[in-house]
Amino acid sequence: MGSDSFGETSSRKRLRVWGGRGALLKIIAVYLVNQLQKLEVRVLMGLWQHAVHKQHGLFV
Repeated sequence: MGSDSFGETSSRKRLRVWGGRGALLKIIAVYLVNQLQKLEVRVLMGLWQHAVHKQHGLFV
């Protein structure tokens, strides 16, 4: 029982904190997603180039 009530209060506090910083968190989330997408494109391009070079017998 005690642990349940403690978990409830901590989750409520967390919700209040997240609600207050919602706008900032959204901006950060969007930024991080954009960065990850750029990184993913770079990695995919690198893998594709590596595969193409490997097919032609050239090693980078």
